[in-house]
Amino acid sequence: MTAVPPGPVPHVHATRDAYVAQSQYFGTSEYTIGRFEVPPRRAPEEWRDVAPSELLATRNAVVPFTGRGAELDELAVWRDNAEHRAARLMYATGGQGKTRLAARFAELSAHQGWAVLIARHREGTWQAAHAGPDGRGRLLVVDYAERWPVTVLDRLLRAEPLLAGDGPVRVLLLARTDGGWWDVLRHPLRESGYALSQHKLTSLADHVSQREAVFAQAAGVFSAIYGTPGVPLEPAGSLAAPDYGVVLTVHMAALATVHADAHKHRPPADPGELSQYLLDREYAHWGRMREAGKITTDPDTMARLATTATLAGPLPHATATALLTTLGLADSPATALTLLDDHARCYPRSTPATALEPLYPDRLGEDLVADRLPGAATDDRGREGDGWCADLPERLLAHAVPAHRRRTWTVLVETGRRWPHVREKHLYRLLRGHPGFTHEAGSASVSALVGYAPVDVLEGLEAGFPTDRHAGLDLPIALITQRLTEHRLATTSDPGRRAGLFSVLGERLARAGLVGPALDNSRRALAESRLLFERDPGHAPALGSVLINHGTHLTRNGLAAEALAATQEAVGIYRILARASPAAYERGLALATNNLSVDLGHAGRFTEALAAAEQAVDIYRRLTKDTSRTHEPNLALALFNVGTHLSSLGRLEEALPILDQVAGIHRALVDGGTSGFEPELARSLDTLIVVQRGLGLIDEALTTSEHAVAIRQRLAELNPIAHERGLTRLLEFVGVTLAEQGRHTEAVTLLHQAMRTAQPPEPKHLGHVGRSLVTASRSLTELGRDADALAASEQAVEILRHQEEQSPGSCRYELGVALGNLAYDLSAAGRPEAAARALNESLAIIERLASEYPGTYDADLGRLLHSRAMHLVREGNPEGALLSARRAIELLETHSADDPAHYQEPLGMALNGLGVILGMLGRREEALAASRRGIATYRAAAGGNLAAHSLRFAGVLREHAEGLAPSEGDLEEKRLAQTEAIEIYRKLIELSSPAAEELISLAYLELAATLDAMGRETEATEADRQAISTASKGPTTSDGSAASPLTQERRKGERYCDRGYRVASVGRTDDAIELLRLSVFHFRRAGDIGGEVIALENIYLALRDAQRYDEALHVLMELTDPVARTGVTDKITGYLTEVVQACECLEQFTDPPITIREAVQQADIERVAATYEAETIERRGFLIVTDRQDVLEVLANMPHEKRIRFATEFCSRLAPMVEKQPDG
Repeated sequence: MTAVPPGPVPHVHATRDAYVAQSQYFGTSEYTIGRFEVPPRRAPEEWRDVAPSELLATRNAVVPFTGRGAELDELAVWRDNAEHRAARLMYATGGQGKTRLAARFAELSAHQGWAVLIARHREGTWQAAHAGPDGRGRLLVVDYAERWPVTVLDRLLRAEPLLAGDGPVRVLLLARTDGGWWDVLRHPLRESGYALSQHKLTSLADHVSQREAVFAQAAGVFSAIYGTPGVPLEPAGSLAAPDYGVVLTVHMAALATVHADAHKHRPPADPGELSQYLLDREYAHWGRMREAGKITTDPDTMARLATTATLAGPLPHATATALLTTLGLADSPATALTLLDDHARCYPRSTPATALEPLYPDRLGEDLVADRLPGAATDDRGREGDGWCADLPERLLAHAVPAHRRRTWTVLVETGRRWPHVREKHLYRLLRGHPGFTHEAGSASVSALVGYAPVDVLEGLEAGFPTDRHAGLDLPIALITQRLTEHRLATTSDPGRRAGLFSVLGERLARAGLVGPALDNSRRALAESRLLFERDPGHAPALGSVLINHGTHLTRNGLAAEALAATQEAVGIYRILARASPAAYERGLALATNNLSVDLGHAGRFTEALAAAEQAVDIYRRLTKDTSRTHEPNLALALFNVGTHLSSLGRLEEALPILDQVAGIHRALVDGGTSGFEPELARSLDTLIVVQRGLGLIDEALTTSEHAVAIRQRLAELNPIAHERGLTRLLEFVGVTLAEQGRHTEAVTLLHQAMRTAQPPEPKHLGHVGRSLVTASRSLTELGRDADALAASEQAVEILRHQEEQSPGSCRYELGVALGNLAYDLSAAGRPEAAARALNESLAIIERLASEYPGTYDADLGRLLHSRAMHLVREGNPEGALLSARRAIELLETHSADDPAHYQEPLGMALNGLGVILGMLGRREEALAASRRGIATYRAAAGGNLAAHSLRFAGVLREHAEGLAPSEGDLEEKRLAQTEAIEIYRKLIELSSPAAEELISLAYLELAATLDAMGRETEATEADRQAISTASKGPTTSDGSAASPLTQERRKGERYCDRGYRVASVGRTDDAIELLRLSVFHFRRAGDIGGEVIALENIYLALRDAQRYDEALHVLMELTDPVARTGVTDKITGYLTEVVQACECLEQFTDPPITIREAVQQADIERVAATYEAETIERRGFLIVTDRQDVLEVLANMPHEKRIRFATEFCSRLAPMVEKQPDG
């Protein structure tokens, strides 16, 4: 059997980025995360004058937490298990104590060293707080999880800042139900590495004895607040009543009983009266607040404000102000502000930026809404609700933005669950006239509604389903369809009808991402269809249709073999039917045949797949021609499969026009308002990009990708579960393409975005993430971001090694490539031993693959052998390097002619490396021949796109120039190579390459030296000045030699110093000083004290030669610091001696003498003397100095006092260093 390589072999030169979040705690426009804080404890009397509802609000924690020991222990076990990521759903009906239990668990976790965070879906504005260090890990609590849009919650739990770092992550989700929202969320969370669990919280008050304990504790707290004696009190009715199964109801009973006792009111007689009693106390509280002058709003208006707040709030302050004006509660912004302030005095705002805080707890707020909405039976006081509130929900829904409509719907649905008049006279009426419910309410509210709404209401919602697919509606539609299907199945035994119901439900579940339940319903549909077919073969068309859909569901669940069998059966049925009646059944045959082509493609049978797709196209073309454009979408799908299979067979030229046509059809459908075809358009563009790139049509591919990315981003925002993976792959592909074109800044940006989208990556996609990191790493190297490149390489190796350990063979190639890349980055960071280990491991992996799959991995092996040769060069082993280099070249030459795209570039690098090695061995002519051939090969590999490999190619050109002799014949070749390297750097700088910005200055230095040797002094001067003007003082980036950063800094210092010395020798003092100052800078960065001293000495001597004595004296003083740091006694003593002797010599002069160099002839001395007056000569005198008496010359040109001050300070700096020496 012939061995097959493990998956397609990428030949991309990759890069990376570590992409750790800059901020640990974060927020977006969709959610915010902040630190958990324990509510401050308040004295009982401080609560006495607040509204009764505030004593029940969970956030205030007035009644201390008690009980739940078993649940806390279970949560602690979950938190402390070995899983890296874990999410737990804790759900129960409202009022059971979920939030209080979570708060206590959060408090205990914080005490044990966990960073505890609270997430909130954006309602108004809420700013995140920094939570400090992560400690043992991160615990995130998400309350009301069922009310979040599933897509937003999914993004939150996969957000990079939450998951960054090595510590464990725990997410505790609190909700009232575990309905469809949780079913949808579980799949992506599992794929993202979360271990999932759920727990239905049982009531703390299951038994009467427990209820009595809860009641007694709460009554004691409330008695302390109201100052009543702690005598035993009886609750409303019996605690054995079912209503008291909820903790909140027991707390409400305790509060009502104590309040009635304290204020001598009639207490409620049974649990059903608790809410009304407490609401009456709320109304009375508003009146007392007004009487006391604390607010000016009357109770009726406050009731309307509180009802509005419960249905709509909290809201941003500006939105709340506008809303009150719109509703007619305020006639101006000033009046609205007064109302909002009064409301806040009764119900304090949760944040300063919001207004209209709802009435809590939720149940009491819902009861307030029910009390204010008309339609309930008249109570014993004759109250029938508030007529003003009758259309309040409708008005709120008409004016609110979608995010706020969600809350209104949620409150109405929850209130309608317990209050008949709310659902029958308000909610159902709104639903019948408001088709936006399915889109606006969210899956949790839809799930709650389908639990009690009558079938006719749900059927009304079903009638409003959009005819086109809308990604954001998939889950609500599936939930409603599920309930209606259950109802309709109960009313029919007809197999055909039942098959149709199961089929529709399966498709809608699949669109919502519930592929498992979708397959279950598809199996049921198939069973009913087979039963019908067995009874009457005339139902063959129905069976064929169900088989087509069933194959699709099997494919979505990864059951490729079963899918192929189902689709083949469907094709067989429709072929028989179409032969008998083409007009009736050709459409079904085309659909089945098209699906068969997909399944054959999944099985790797591309030739058969292509034939099947072409058959489907033939049928659809005939149908489109004979009828109308109705079949165009299916024709496009079949054409897409033809193009895909042609591409898989390597027939790219044939695939291109077909895929272009497919994209055109899909684009026309979308432009015509058919939004349901956006996923198909995105897919067709993705495939078109791959083919364009494969044909070398890079500009066209990148243009297409802009459109594709925009569509993918829009789809991922609507439904990340279904579309985020496609976006990630597209971004990765485009990023790699940009990197290959030398557009590294853009490449890093896209690859960064791809990895953020894939955070955390699904295990099966870790190979993609690892490759993206490797690609990003190489682009970062090209951009001069060496530290980031190394971090990316390390992260890529870590990810791929883990995946390879978990699934041997799944990422072996990718790991080998990543290790080779890591070896390069480690060398550049000055870690040769670690680099050698990574390189050896990489070679072992790739050599093994190359032996298993001959010819497949030779390009990668050649690159690694070249890397080993360069490593041996750095280790001082040119003989061993020569053997490795020759083996690399032999391997790469074997394939270079047949596959230049993958082999010429590494062959060019290997030949250049061979030239370096031969040069070290003294074999100059062979070295130059290899280098010249390497350049030619490299240039041929790049074609017209040297930018893709430009930084390295520029280095190759400079290395070649360095190897050429300074003879007349070689100088022109040297100049041309250096000039080309500079031009490459200039183009890269236009593309914002920091590495090119740093290296171009050195390239100009080398060119200046060559021009000097050619006698082209004017051009040499210009090159020197370009070197100075382009010199970079930013962070050190790799020069391509893989030397350590300090070594590279030292080399720069030496080059600037050598050139500065040369320029000074021809009298270009200013240029020399600029170059030498650059030398000082780099020597200091390298920590090379000796180099720094030499460069400063050269500056000093250049200034002395130019008779710029004041500047020279300043540099001489500057020299004391590095000279002292050398610690070399002889050097320090030598400097001290020169200064002391010079000062002693100059003591005989009162004024600075006229200094004349000894080398000047007597006639010249006389000519100099002639320029001075006799009196000046007599007063100052002459001082003849030698070239070596530079200190004497400089000091001689200083005034006496300045000279003495200098000598004193100079000696005071250096003399102590001599005294510190053992022999000093």
